[in-house]
Amino acid sequence: MVFDLSFGAYLKWIDELRTEVRGDPSEHNIRRLVRVMNDCVVQSSLEDAEAHGLLWELIYWSLRLYYTYGKEEDLARAESIDHYRNWGVF
Repeated sequence: MVFDLSFGAYLKWIDELRTEVRGDPSEHNIRRLVRVMNDCVVQSSLEDAEAHGLLWELIYWSLRLYYTYGKEEDLARAESIDHYRNWGVF
C-alpha cells in the first residue's frame, strides 16, 4: 500500500515535469525529468506495465540529452537502462 502511494506520487510528479519540459525543453528541465523517472523505475514493481513504458521514455530522454549536449553520461544511462529492459525483468 505504501509503495502504491509513493509510486502514484512519482507518476504525478513525472506528469508535472513532462508539462514543464513541453513548455521549456531546457537541459535543466529534461535532466530533472530523467532523474525523477530513473528514481521511479528503480523503485517500481517489476510487474508494472507503466514502469516498462517509463524505461522506454527514460531511454528516449537520455538519448535526446546525449545527442543535444554530447555528455557521455547520458549515453551510458541509456545503454544501462536498455540492458535492464532487455534482461526481461518486465
